[in-house]
Amino acid sequence: MSTAIVWFRRDLRLADHPALSAAAQAHEHILPLYIHAPHEDGAWTPGAPLLSQTFIVSPNTSYRLSFAVKTKDLVTGGPPLIVVNDAANDQLLAKSENFPTATTPWTRLNLDFTTPPAAQAAVIRLQRNNCDSSPCPIFGTLWLDEFSVEQTKLTSKR
Repeated sequence: MSTAIVWFRRDLRLADHPALSAAAQAHEHILPLYIHAPHEDGAWTPGAPLLSQTFIVSPNTSYRLSFAVKTKDLVTGGPPLIVVNDAANDQLLAKSENFPTATTPWTRLNLDFTTPPAAQAAVIRLQRNNCDSSPCPIFGTLWLDEFSVEQTKLTSKR
């Protein structure tokens, strides 16, 4: 049983919404998400996380974060990416490559990371790279799907 999250940012149409249509064809369940954030209209500060999810981890353990990304007409000087940080001290554990710009099909990305000795939780964040100019607009559509985190091995204590 698969579930898709469809984020309604500015386009609240239902009858001809491309992301909603794609999700309805590919998944059994759809979770619509709308966040009213007028202070974000037209601006997403590079380096600032837009979405995040905290999850429990074991110390000294290797994990693989896997997800899919798709873009349509994405244009920006600060491309989006996914980062994984230790929840306690914000230490960077992994960083994806920049998401593709322009229009691309679904692409699977994997991030391997190892938690530090005292880790109890980690945070997955969607954020943007910094731009050379300010303001740093972003236009287009970005889809993310099929997030999974799996333990790959227990790291020996040294």
